[in-house]
Amino acid sequence: AYLPRAVTTIPFLDINRVEVLKGPQGTLYGRNATAGVVNMIPNRPEQEFDAFVRTRLGNDELVELEGMVNVPLTDTLALRANIVDFSKDALFDNTGTAENPGIGDDLRERNYTFGRLALQWDPTDDTRVLLAGDLEDRKENTSYSIGVSEYAVSTDPFNDDVGNDVPDRDEERDMYGVSLQVDHDLNDQMSLFGIVSYRDWDTFNKQDEDGTTAPRRYLDTNNIEDSDILYTEVRFNFVNNDFDVIVGANYSSEEVYQRTDIGVLADSYMQFVSLELLPFAQDAGLIPPDVELDQDSHIWDFFADADDATYLAFSELATSITGSPTAVVPPSFAGTYFTETMDNEGEFTNWGVFTDVTYQLLDTVRLIGGIRYSYDEKEYSWQTFENNIGDWPVLPARVAYDPSQTGSDPSEYFNKYKDDDDWSKTTGRVVDEWDFSDVFQWGFIDSAKTYASFATGYKSGGFDGQSFTALVSGPFDPEDMTSYEWGQKGDFFDSRVRIETALYYQELDGRQGSEEVKDSPDDQTAQPRVVTSDEETTGFEIRAQWQVLDTLRVMALT
Repeated sequence: AYLPRAVTTIPFLDINRVEVLKGPQGTLYGRNATAGVVNMIPNRPEQEFDAFVRTRLGNDELVELEGMVNVPLTDTLALRANIVDFSKDALFDNTGTAENPGIGDDLRERNYTFGRLALQWDPTDDTRVLLAGDLEDRKENTSYSIGVSEYAVSTDPFNDDVGNDVPDRDEERDMYGVSLQVDHDLNDQMSLFGIVSYRDWDTFNKQDEDGTTAPRRYLDTNNIEDSDILYTEVRFNFVNNDFDVIVGANYSSEEVYQRTDIGVLADSYMQFVSLELLPFAQDAGLIPPDVELDQDSHIWDFFADADDATYLAFSELATSITGSPTAVVPPSFAGTYFTETMDNEGEFTNWGVFTDVTYQLLDTVRLIGGIRYSYDEKEYSWQTFENNIGDWPVLPARVAYDPSQTGSDPSEYFNKYKDDDDWSKTTGRVVDEWDFSDVFQWGFIDSAKTYASFATGYKSGGFDGQSFTALVSGPFDPEDMTSYEWGQKGDFFDSRVRIETALYYQELDGRQGSEEVKDSPDDQTAQPRVVTSDEETTGFEIRAQWQVLDTLRVMALT
């Protein structure tokens, strides 16, 4: 079954084999096979009883328990169940500093349980039905931030004592998936394959972003996600002495909801606005001209005794300077927590049709050609909400999700903004293989072939949900891959030695990557954005394998 990016961190256990196919594979598999496919194939239920229990122990109280049982239920029905439970204590002590102790658990504690159940039914010799489901329950510490600045516990990145001050700092994920796969042989030459799968996951991921316990540096994020995807694929296969033909189609429908919260304290918010407002205050004569302002300068240090009326006047002045509501709150709001929120919803539909044909032109020459048509349609929305610092009458300045970037009327700032687009692409591949084993009559050569291939791949464009600038600029472009490869494969010395070499050149236009980006050099915050780039890759690969003994194999790879 197709696994979207967000769930590729699930544990993979009881694996029969892993197939790695390099280069675009859209004419053999479904969507997003732009640069290759990693096909993880678990063991199927079998008609023999089998079971195991094993454990792995390690430092930091690491305990991993794994079990499997395979039970034949009837002559045509078998069940296989797997479960793994993993736990490990924290790696870092969340001590904080003497002035500001750490808040929350120690860092990088891990706990998850994962199970898989598969039912294999073979009603006839020609038909095989596999029903499988998996379930994951994960609750552990999130990715951690370790500060190494003057505001942190230490400037030593290898120090065991760190400081985080985010309450309820956790990663929780509940996920399940089910799939039904049918293989049916029509006759000795023709077969059918079909799969339908559904996966749903819910996540909560709240983490410290500043790596300190200093209130004036406080910043947290929380990613809450609820997503589900339905994926189906069918393939028809015809094989005879001359041809191997695959014809297939796939369809997927995905719904995504994501809420991203940015949490700050009034202390850190005021540090944020101080960087912009204090120079104006100094120019206005409110701060002596001989005072040198820096990144630690804070409005509360200069106006600690000012009353609420003064700070309300500061808020009105700041609003006129920035052009949008900018709260300037007094020190009495120290420790007040508030959030800035972005909600994103998406509905994604994809379908494609593909065929791949292999023709045995001569005993030593094989030609392969394939073509695929893909279509993607995506609808996406952005929405932020009004927020307040306690009961202060002026709204705070936006740290990240600024609706004024939409260019809308202020009365529409908190509406839901929507966009949609669609993309399509025809891709394919051409391969020529030549078996030259008989050219060289050398006894140590068992088989040898060379090949040359040209292939193209495609991954649809999309929308970036972490900024309103993405709404204004529109969707990012698709990824387009063009790949050229020439290589050789050979078995030698009674197939005890295998050598594979490949020389390749790839052009990837519109590569989609995530980077921390600032809107301008003066921007005090960086946000994850989808950044596209054009890349070229030239490489050489050699892989050697030597079966020294029946029980000893040596491998080398560059």
